Amino acid sequence: MTTLLLCELSDLVAAGIEVVVKQAACKVLACCRSGDEVLRMAEHLRPEIILASRSTLGSAAIATIRKLQALNGRTRVILMIERNPGMSAADLAEFNVDGVLISKGPATRLLECVKSVQEGRPWLDPDLLHHIAGTDNPSSRKPEMVYLTPREREIVRLVALGMSNKAIAHHATLTEGTVKMYLHHIMTKLRLGNRTQLAWFVHSSKQERPSVAQDPN
Repeated sequence: MTTLLLCELSDLVAAGIEVVVKQAACKVLACCRSGDEVLRMAEHLRPEIILASRSTLGSAAIATIRKLQALNGRTRVILMIERNPGMSAADLAEFNVDGVLISKGPATRLLECVKSVQEGRPWLDPDLLHHIAGTDNPSSRKPEMVYLTPREREIVRLVALGMSNKAIAHHATLTEGTVKMYLHHIMTKLRLGNRTQLAWFVHSSKQERPSVAQDPN
């Protein structure tokens, strides 16, 4: 069983989530009602996954998530967010979590997200991406041209599909170590911190005409 700590104000919503995540072999250790409480319980219980709604975490959501990640580097965080968050893709990427889904979405979407995060793959709600696309304003941003080699572009595409390093290595006929090396170079070029931010970057590029070009060399 995967241990899971829930952070949600509504008892009714929390009960529904617990029913759904049981289908992914997850055991809910406790349900917290605030950012401070989830920090205390996370330190005590050391869950493998933390599932928290942004509304429950409040204005200090990003700071709370950073503290949760610092408590245990192996804990994965899933953030539930409202349907129209009023944020750009770049804003949401700042949360730096393993999964993001719409809080009032279908149960099947929640189950898909939890299973993906269990397997170590970042997950982003496709409906949320659609709403974010409507709030982004490409004309207000100054694009920066970044050149990636054909192989790096292939790695980026496979990461955006949710593939693990092992799956990418098999698909691209590389070793896992080489894939990690490529990802390090790609993250450095794009000034990104993790795979989730890379997935956001790919989405943003598609919406605003790609700022990533093939290396002319």
